[in-house]
Amino acid sequence: MRTFTTLFDIHYLDRALVLYESIGRFLADFRIYCLCLDDSSFERIKRVDDDRLIPLHIKEEFYETKDFMTLVKHNESVPISKPAKKGKVAGLSDFHFALASFFTHYIMEKELPEDVLYVDSDIMFYSSPDLIFDSVEGKSIGIIRHRHNKVGCGVGGYNVGVIYFRNDEIGRRCLKWWRDVVMDKSNEWFPKYGFCGDQKYLELFESMFGNVKVLDDDIGHGAPWNLKLYEYFDDKMKIRWEGKIQTLVFIHFSHFNYTKDSYRAARRKEWSIYEPARRYYKGYFETLKSVRRRYKL
Repeated sequence: MRTFTTLFDIHYLDRALVLYESIGRFLADFRIYCLCLDDSSFERIKRVDDDRLIPLHIKEEFYETKDFMTLVKHNESVPISKPAKKGKVAGLSDFHFALASFFTHYIMEKELPEDVLYVDSDIMFYSSPDLIFDSVEGKSIGIIRHRHNKVGCGVGGYNVGVIYFRNDEIGRRCLKWWRDVVMDKSNEWFPKYGFCGDQKYLELFESMFGNVKVLDDDIGHGAPWNLKLYEYFDDKMKIRWEGKIQTLVFIHFSHFNYTKDSYRAARRKEWSIYEPARRYYKGYFETLKSVRRRYKL
């Protein structure tokens, strides 16, 4: 049994369903626990007739609990459209960043899976997620690089879009530490690693906990910030990165923006579409439209 966690509201429900279906194309035996942030996403997910898709409502699970109240107190919720504060990223919602570790830790403690893979809801798998689980064999933690920058940069050298924890002593300890430092900013690491929500803290995983696997050694992955780094082939499942041909396991369509008739790589002008990679954007656009039709969104 493969265990996944993700989170979303009604605005990302279509993306979450694409994620779920892309996992289902490769795996039969899995569960994806979905933290629904509003009534609409929760009610619609409940209508999907698949016991592998498990919705949990944020209010029903967490409101009024001590840890959640701590998270709310220390993490501001910021609408995407709100202008950025000085020294901050536009639309940076610390509250939503904090939920990835918070929810994944909750599932680890409640469901006791062998391991768990947190995945952002705007990710689509192009090859089996088993390639990730195979890559982390013998390791307690698995993380991915941004690939376009270095460890120590402002947004961090690693990305939280996909992150793995084994349910062993090291994995549990790391996940709880990550949850705690994001939940409550009153910690010694915040001044240096708290700039970009939960993300820069990943740079401390190896030195503090060890037994970390950097997944980039084995798998290929894409995002708007690194798609321009690759050489592409007729086979859409292969890319060449730093001279090495890799299987493309997933693409993170972060900030993907679309209407009924058109799409963009970003909400504003964060990124533009790298033309050799346009076929992936076009395919994602068509898949989102298909999901919306089939689920009557």
